[in-house]
Amino acid sequence: MHLLFKLSRLPKHGPPFEHLNADPRTRFNTTIVPDPELQQASFEACRRGELPEHPAIGMQIPTVMDPSLAPSGFHVATTYGFFFPCDAPREERGKLRDEMAERIVDRLSEFLPDLRECIVERAVFSSDHFAVMQGATNGDFTHGLIHPEQMIGGRLLVPGSAHATPIPGLYLCGASCHPGPGVTFLPGYGAAYEVAEALAKQGLLGHLPPVTETAAASGS
Repeated sequence: MHLLFKLSRLPKHGPPFEHLNADPRTRFNTTIVPDPELQQASFEACRRGELPEHPAIGMQIPTVMDPSLAPSGFHVATTYGFFFPCDAPREERGKLRDEMAERIVDRLSEFLPDLRECIVERAVFSSDHFAVMQGATNGDFTHGLIHPEQMIGGRLLVPGSAHATPIPGLYLCGASCHPGPGVTFLPGYGAAYEVAEALAKQGLLGHLPPVTETAAASGS
């Protein structure tokens, strides 16, 4: 689920986190991730065609860092609910979408109690939107998960292993590759450098420019 909000003002943290309101940057990112048992329960509910009671949620308010993204005094927020019954009957998905949107706002309001008062407009997109518009299966814009055994020490800390595959000449560069997930373009940037380095070693490409600080910091 993806929700976009136009906000009349920056929402405030409620107790016991009200001290965070002293710095607006604390509201740039709000992530609510239940414990593993509730995560599993959310997954199983979706498999049954039901909405999860405690979905994982992430919300960013980019205007905290760049006010030019909204009219003066306003803010915009982008929010994701990470579980949705994608395989529920099509005639039920619209109702489920709207119910899930309310559930997400309710969950966020536990930490930002004045959020509903701040919402001027909103747009709600379900997995069907991403499947149709971007070809993302079940709306998964990260194209799958990075498993623990393929993280950090198993991939990025081993030279040439972040994007290369056991098949010679085949490199992965989708959103589920390091340093994903997400639509950051960094997996493609990193994969391009691995390909270029491989070509340079074969004498098929000239000298490579240094990797930029952005790519280096991302682990590409």
